[in-house]
Amino acid sequence: HCAASGTVLHIQDAHEDARWAGKEFDERSGYRTRQLLCCPIMGPTQRMLGVMQIVNTTHEGDFAPKDIMVVQAMASSAGVALENANSLARAQQKEMQLGVLLGAMDALLLTFDAAGVLVSCNKTSEGSIRYSESVRV
Repeated sequence: HCAASGTVLHIQDAHEDARWAGKEFDERSGYRTRQLLCCPIMGPTQRMLGVMQIVNTTHEGDFAPKDIMVVQAMASSAGVALENANSLARAQQKEMQLGVLLGAMDALLLTFDAAGVLVSCNKTSEGSIRYSESVRV
């Protein structure tokens, strides 16, 4: 619900909320989920990246407004970090593709004169053309 709506979801009693699907886990583990605080993780462009979920307070009672503000700040920082990581991964992929392209271009380095006659080629290209017959002496 939090990801779909893009809003903070504060559940005071998880066992009473029909959206919560963890009752079976609580029964098997003996853990008691009381409160849930879910906050959307949005990127700087307001793209939904994920959800941060906090389970149960460490103090008596429910999540305080201050707790909600802290989780929202953490989710905002996480959104920036995730976007930066995605941007870095895309840049590294482009750099790798460019390296492959430049390597392929270097492997087939040919030089022609103004008349279009091949005058030189690098060592790698010699095997793929008949160099001695194409070069003007």
